[in-house]
Amino acid sequence: MAKISAEKGDERIGRRIRQLREERGMSQRVLAEAVAVSQSSIARLESGKAMVSVFTIREIAKVLKVSTSTLLDEKRIDFDISEMAGIVEKIKYYPPYQRHKLVKIMEGVLDGICGLADERGQGDEE
Repeated sequence: MAKISAEKGDERIGRRIRQLREERGMSQRVLAEAVAVSQSSIARLESGKAMVSVFTIREIAKVLKVSTSTLLDEKRIDFDISEMAGIVEKIKYYPPYQRHKLVKIMEGVLDGICGLADERGQGDEE
């Protein structure tokens, strides 16, 4: 496994925060105000030029509505399990043998997606 320098880790966290913030249509200023830090602190954090406290990471995660592990690990997918509620609701009415088939199909699809990511090198450490 490749070693990752503290600076490289800081850059990754900063990129992840920027990505999540932008996905939510939030400006650095709005995030900074919600977390009670300066906008320039958020800019430095996102560029990997500033370290951040655990408390600030927790506050940013709350504001962005993600887990702290989502912020710290860019390979994690920001996924709200409630998005699956409608599908689960439909599946539970199928007979057991059909539910089993659906689960196997979903596992195959997910394995295929993971295999594609590995082939592109997305599963590798830098």
